[in-house]
Amino acid sequence: MRKIKDILKAAALLCLACQAADASGGGFSAHIAASTLDPKMEWWFNLPADSAPNIVETPRVYFHQNFSVFPFFEKAAVRDGNFDIQYSVYSIAPDGRRTKVSDNISLKGKKAGKDIIVASTKYVAACFDRNSPEGLYTFEIEARDEIAKKTATAKTTVRLSEWVSPIPMTDKKLVADTVLKFYENPSPDVLYSLFFSNEFDLEQKGAPNDLNFINLGFVRAAFKRNEFLLSPIRDSFAQSKPLDRAKIIFLFAILDEARVDDTLLTPAERKYQDAMRRADIPDPYKEWDTVLGAAQIDMLTGEFLADGTFRPIRRIMDLLSYVDEAKFAQKMMSERKKPADKDEMKKMMLGLYHIAALKSLLTGAERFPLMKKYCQWAIENKALPNSTYELLGGIAKEQPQGK
Repeated sequence: MRKIKDILKAAALLCLACQAADASGGGFSAHIAASTLDPKMEWWFNLPADSAPNIVETPRVYFHQNFSVFPFFEKAAVRDGNFDIQYSVYSIAPDGRRTKVSDNISLKGKKAGKDIIVASTKYVAACFDRNSPEGLYTFEIEARDEIAKKTATAKTTVRLSEWVSPIPMTDKKLVADTVLKFYENPSPDVLYSLFFSNEFDLEQKGAPNDLNFINLGFVRAAFKRNEFLLSPIRDSFAQSKPLDRAKIIFLFAILDEARVDDTLLTPAERKYQDAMRRADIPDPYKEWDTVLGAAQIDMLTGEFLADGTFRPIRRIMDLLSYVDEAKFAQKMMSERKKPADKDEMKKMMLGLYHIAALKSLLTGAERFPLMKKYCQWAIENKALPNSTYELLGGIAKEQPQGK
């Protein structure tokens, strides 16, 4: 088993300005990055103007692990406000075999100036099956600026390896810090080491079903993006210690995967598996639940921490539209009144969830740079409910960091 600190050291931050490209001395250049970041690229496109994204490359991948190869272009010429690029991407196997994986992709659009870096949404979705040999793979891009009539090349590498389970984390502070920063560099090794740590708590006394819904949302989103781990985890069940066995039962339940074989379970584990399958776990993208709305907000926060996507943040923003309900809830609490019927109960709870959502976004924007940028982008691009812009005005007034 490999130590997680060695895995964390292996992560490499891609500097677009420094990656080798053509030798044109500051002219048109191409860049390519292999990464486990979300392929929808909200971490690039849903950022405020003049904000620099963090692009983390993955140096190692495993059989059946999904990852993406992203192309970027710098200093493409502009004519009448438009750029025009053609590019192809190749993969080179450890034995030298070269395969074209993207052929003559056309990338056109508007660009304010030559110095703006352009990203393509036509990424390469990559995954190595068992027919692929282990070893070092190279991804190479060949690009042409059709306006400037210039060409550029760049390459990046990933090493395909057999999965080896890393040692679980033992430090409580490291576990807590890792959850908060996981979205910056999502790694299956870190996820496994985190999930099977004795310090990673899935329970929260007093919460519905006594579940920690932030960690539940985190685990569900993170393992959905690393489904290749589920097979070795299932295979390891019989040899696992009791706490890990309980976590595996929990994991497969929240992912709606096949149950752990009953013949492998103790009587207590069978009861736990049945209870987890019956547990009332809300869907945060469906109607806000009168009882479990706070849990839905927590699950969305956990999802953001797992994959760094805009979607869960935008869903929390939906609650900001309940301004009148929030006033009603505050009035009811100040007067110490109870809701008279189901309609008043729903109105009051939506108001309380509005308050919780606003607090979550404001504190999250202070704590997580990417969440702050998403909030700023949503304000700049009118992507919020109409009644919410004033509420997030404090975030909008702060200028995002430039490149």
